[in-house]
Amino acid sequence: MHEDEISYVIVPLHPINPYHTLVIPRDHFIDFTDLPDNVATHIFLTAKNISEAVRKVCQPDAITHLSDDDIYRKGYNLMEHYKFHIIPRFDNDNVRIDWGKHVDPGLEARGEYARKIKALL
Repeated sequence: MHEDEISYVIVPLHPINPYHTLVIPRDHFIDFTDLPDNVATHIFLTAKNISEAVRKVCQPDAITHLSDDDIYRKGYNLMEHYKFHIIPRFDNDNVRIDWGKHVDPGLEARGEYARKIKALL
């Protein structure tokens, strides 16, 4: 569908919805954090362009942009190679991502999460 020296774009064998695409780096990386900055930038700019084309071609109600890092290799990713999903969403597609909608832990707890992350930057 699309390819260049850094990445290529395909429709997966088992698309979640019509026009579901994957942006995949040519070099082997497993996790998002493994991507060199130039590759991460390139993947996101390519995904932006593909997403724009998907919007025009199928006029979805929404688009989910998704990638997973299977940190402890428990099977969240079926293939140990980084990929970025562009998934068109439609009102009656029955695709559900249940985030669990936990109760707000409160401003103090959220602030502590932010402080701990910031300390490692």
